[in-house]
Amino acid sequence: MARNIRSILAGAALVMGASVPVVLAVEATHDTGCARACLVQVAQDYLATVKNVEASRVLADEAAGEAAIFGVAQGREFAVRLKVERRKIQSVETVAAQR
Repeated sequence: MARNIRSILAGAALVMGASVPVVLAVEATHDTGCARACLVQVAQDYLATVKNVEASRVLADEAAGEAAIFGVAQGREFAVRLKVERRKIQSVETVAAQR
């Protein structure tokens, strides 16, 4: 009985050990569907909807599928983080300074 349990556990460990590299390889090749230029364009399109932007800077993180915008609008500093998947904005986080 103990021998059967050891065989089962050894087999399960082998299967788990073989599946982990496959999962990691799939995760490493995850495509956000939007390269750096795409992220910058999405951010600039979003920025076009903000009124009275005096200055701005766009940063993009291709691996995370995120773009950040730092700028000044209506005399207030602001920062925006855009999560982009398949060339569409999935979430927006905004922080603005108070006057």
